[in-house]
Amino acid sequence: MQILRQWGCVVALMAVIFIASSDLGSEAHTARVIDPILAKLFRSLTPQHVEVIHGGLRKMAHLVEYALLGFFVARALGAFSIRSGVNWRMALIGIAAASAFAVTDEFHQSFVPSRGACVHDVLLDSAGAIAGLTATVVAARVGAGWSVRGMI
Repeated sequence: MQILRQWGCVVALMAVIFIASSDLGSEAHTARVIDPILAKLFRSLTPQHVEVIHGGLRKMAHLVEYALLGFFVARALGAFSIRSGVNWRMALIGIAAASAFAVTDEFHQSFVPSRGACVHDVLLDSAGAIAGLTATVVAARVGAGWSVRGMI
């Protein structure tokens, strides 16, 4: 059951990323939601500022979703153990798998008229996977009061 739950997290997140890579996740669609919220929360922002912040939020989403994906894949592969700590080989495979999925994600976007493929996004996604696993390892080593085993 635990294996199903762990790989289920991986598959579910990949599905969310795939859907977000469709026209539904295009800048035009997300602007319809995000831009009015930003304009209402921060009334002094110019439309140009709103556009820049919107772009930054979209790039942060890349980092977060791939940090989670890298962590979920590594966790499903058994990269984290209470007894033996971090299995670096499995952690690196988690990063590689997330990075490979980033490549396929950009390839998918190349077929979506409102989207486009971008090498910079693959690099950003890969950096997110690295950052997510690094944060997990650092937090576990520092003893942040939680264990990787107890996470979803």
